[in-house]
Amino acid sequence: GTLLGSLIATVGLKVAGGAAARSSGGFLPLEQIVALRPDRLLVSTDDEHAEDQGSALLRHSVLVSLYPPEKRIMIPERLTACGGPMLAESL
Repeated sequence: GTLLGSLIATVGLKVAGGAAARSSGGFLPLEQIVALRPDRLLVSTDDEHAEDQGSALLRHSVLVSLYPPEKRIMIPERLTACGGPMLAESL
């Protein structure tokens, strides 16, 4: 039910966290991400520096080993913040 969820569905992908993410405000603990074993991780930056706890989680050694750069989809947050012309670039 989100703009990003619609974008993901439009390109034929599925949100692995689905119901679990909805019940936790969109955030999943490391253990749940590992247990779900998604095919790819969608991230908003490929920066090596963690600016907050969420980006630090994505740099955890377990996720780094399971999801190297070729298994991560990077879409900058600025391209998904609102439904405007920038969505074409996101797609």
